[in-house]
Amino acid sequence: MTMNDHADRPVNTDVRFNKHPKRKNNEQTAAMYAAYASGKSVCQVAKLYRMDASAIRQRFKNRGYPMRPRYRVAFQVIDGIRFADVGRGYFREGRPLQRYAQQYVWVKHNGPVPQGFIVVHRNRNRGDNRIGNLYLISKKNAPKEMNPLRHNQFTAPNGSRRKAGDRIKAEREARWKRAQDL
Repeated sequence: MTMNDHADRPVNTDVRFNKHPKRKNNEQTAAMYAAYASGKSVCQVAKLYRMDASAIRQRFKNRGYPMRPRYRVAFQVIDGIRFADVGRGYFREGRPLQRYAQQYVWVKHNGPVPQGFIVVHRNRNRGDNRIGNLYLISKKNAPKEMNPLRHNQFTAPNGSRRKAGDRIKAEREARWKRAQDL
């Protein structure tokens, strides 16, 4: 018995036997479950044992090992259509259409998006897909409008442009000075 990191109750990691009497991999499965119970995910255990994650899940299920609930993806339901969070705050419908939630709402209220335009959120909250929060901008003007101060990885906090070569040169000079001081 070991303590599970995700719950306060102990988890039984004793060897459980498969219902099929001729299977010989019960000890291996018990070792897999011990790794899983110590906090690793099923995918991490699968990589460790060079197996498919669904095969490991099935082994645990066949032997009656208790499983943690699967990670749930955030989603929005609009008109009965489920839009899942695909990262960076965007919500997209699953297959076969794979359209974004803001595009669906815009098309529903205003018709198709014209060629060369994109749908943008006014308040920059990509999860807020109300029609009042959406507007169209041209793809050509999108970089200027979305980032009016033009800050990026090459812009210094005071707004001046900096070059990668200047940074490298400053680091070399600092290293040279430190070497001279020794």
